[in-house]
Amino acid sequence: MKPTTRALKAWIAEAALLAVPPEQIRVPVENDRLFLTVYSVCRQAIRYAEAYSATAASGFEHEAVPLVRAAFEHAVTAQWVYLTPGGHALLSAGVRASMHDFQVRFAQRAGDHVWMDHLELSTPPKVHGRPNFGKMMRAVDHEEFLELIYSLLSQATHVTFRSVTGYLDGSSEQFELLPERRVSAEVNYQVLHAAAMSSLLALSVLAHVIDDPQLLDLVSRRSDELMLPWLLESGSARDSSTGTGRPVGRPQV
Repeated sequence: MKPTTRALKAWIAEAALLAVPPEQIRVPVENDRLFLTVYSVCRQAIRYAEAYSATAASGFEHEAVPLVRAAFEHAVTAQWVYLTPGGHALLSAGVRASMHDFQVRFAQRAGDHVWMDHLELSTPPKVHGRPNFGKMMRAVDHEEFLELIYSLLSQATHVTFRSVTGYLDGSSEQFELLPERRVSAEVNYQVLHAAAMSSLLALSVLAHVIDDPQLLDLVSRRSDELMLPWLLESGSARDSSTGTGRPVGRPQV
């Protein structure tokens, strides 16, 4: 039986509390760079999911969907980094290059020649960085359920048929203007489900990177209880004998 709405909301709130760092945190030496690369990404994924829950509770369920899309992108990216050998180096290189390109364009637009000269001296080396999000997602999405979820979340983020017809009812000959958007309970559930899944995927990466047995056990149990995956699949995934766990459950799509 699929998890209840109450259970999914409770998990999002629980994950937000679990993600708050303690006064001291121990990270295995071999994971120090990986931790520094994914920590903020995971925390932001969980925060986006928490923000969705709060915004939806205020009566803006549809308008809160882009927050879930952001949570989903962050969580899947963190999973890709963790599951891909050298993933943290690829993400770091890609982030540095994109930030430098942005600063160069901004300096050119502003006509700041001093800043442009400084940026020219600090140009990062040309290296192969991370792939775009679509490629990352497909690399850990062997059953295409992630792509289906992403498509659902994108419908409320971009101008689509849902945007054009959101506040209309009827046909082109006879229609009614709606005071509120009509969204099915099933769509709202799927969005909530994606938010909860994003929180679990993100917290799972943190648990594995810091190698916390108690947190790993909790994440595993929540995965079973809520039928949500805690690790995605990858053709180059780390071996489960190293304590990285295995894919568990699947989304209700």
